[in-house]
Amino acid sequence: MHDGNDVPDPTTLAGLSVGVPDVATASVQAPAPLARTYPVAPGEDVRVAALLEYGILDTPEDAAFNDLARIAAALCGSPVAMVNLVARDRQFMKAAYGFARRDVPRELSLCTHAIVDPGQVLAIPDLTADARFERHPIVAGAPHMRFYAGAPIVTEDGHAIGTVCVLDDAPRPDLSDDHAEALRAIARQAMALIELRRDRATIRMAKDRLEEANARLEDVSRRKTEIVSDVSHEFRTPLTTILGYAELIRDEDLDPAEVRGFAGDIMRDVQRLTRMMENFLDLERLEARATAFRPATIDLRTILQDEVERWEVDEAADNHEFSTSVKDGLPLVRADADRVAQVVRNFLANAVKYSPDGGPVDVRADTTPDARFVRVSVADHGIGIAAGGQARIFERFARTAEAIGRGIRGTGLGLAICRQIVDLHGGAIGVESDLGQGSTFWFTVPVAPTVPAK
Repeated sequence: MHDGNDVPDPTTLAGLSVGVPDVATASVQAPAPLARTYPVAPGEDVRVAALLEYGILDTPEDAAFNDLARIAAALCGSPVAMVNLVARDRQFMKAAYGFARRDVPRELSLCTHAIVDPGQVLAIPDLTADARFERHPIVAGAPHMRFYAGAPIVTEDGHAIGTVCVLDDAPRPDLSDDHAEALRAIARQAMALIELRRDRATIRMAKDRLEEANARLEDVSRRKTEIVSDVSHEFRTPLTTILGYAELIRDEDLDPAEVRGFAGDIMRDVQRLTRMMENFLDLERLEARATAFRPATIDLRTILQDEVERWEVDEAADNHEFSTSVKDGLPLVRADADRVAQVVRNFLANAVKYSPDGGPVDVRADTTPDARFVRVSVADHGIGIAAGGQARIFERFARTAEAIGRGIRGTGLGLAICRQIVDLHGGAIGVESDLGQGSTFWFTVPVAPTVPAK
């Protein structure tokens, strides 16, 4: 039905509501159901797509559109006026004057007949005399409408997406030229208003996206400043030490033992600088997928044992006790042994570094619940990571506030490298941590395919 009557069942008029005193409101039975047929102009899919682009369907009541309906009623001397939008299977009443604002099925839409010819105003002097509408619920029953006129709302591409229409409970000989032109003008204003609402919504969305982008840029800029400061410090410190020792060896009369001691310190700092440069280059190659990747069927148990044994004899880990727990029957995995060892080595190094007071370091390996991956975890009982710092811990140059506050040195590249290595394997990586309680870093690698027995 076109004019915004809510007719839950096409054969009944229960719930029809008219808002003017000279048009009756009733609840009666219609004489017979309508045939579910209505005209559809060529290009219906394009027309419906054009309507949907405006995002106007099912929007709340809008005073500006209600004003257009009121103006249409006043100019045409009609008790009822509406702004309707015709979708594929229904009619959405955007605004109404003298009538309840409702949706109706398209087969009950009078306006669906008006949009067939976007260039014309459809006028029906007496609905009871037109075979298409004589049995329509609002014609055959209350409120007994007799006259209809609708001007299509047309997009700039020529698609009629709805109408501005007027109705009367008395027949009229015809629609005057002035009334027809008035309806056309109001329909044009309705289209302009629809476009304005869409443009405003687009501007709001663009503004929101711009604010989000600006916030991200500010965050990136802040982090870049922090990164430059941290990296500069990491390089400057060993270089300063090297320079100081070199000046002492050059300018002071030192005995051979002192020279050897200073030379050892210089070598350690040079090695540290070398490792930092290697990490930079390794990360760049991993991110560019330009590094060698040699997956094979391997036993993780051996890798874990080897890496733990290295740390058990390392002086830096004197205050730590290492334990390894590997599930019985742990399946083989498909992975690059050297790269997986690199991840485990980094996790163990961090466990030692970030639990400076010592404590146990637990290494575990088990299959995931779906049995498709093996999960390796390294848990410490160190300083932990605050919840706010965990989200970015695997990004390059990321340093936690806890580490910085305690003066624990690092470039923030190790975990970024680990993430890239795990990504190469198609696995996942993560951390579980409570501030002051320790951290558990974990990663997964895929189980090796089973080779059928010959």
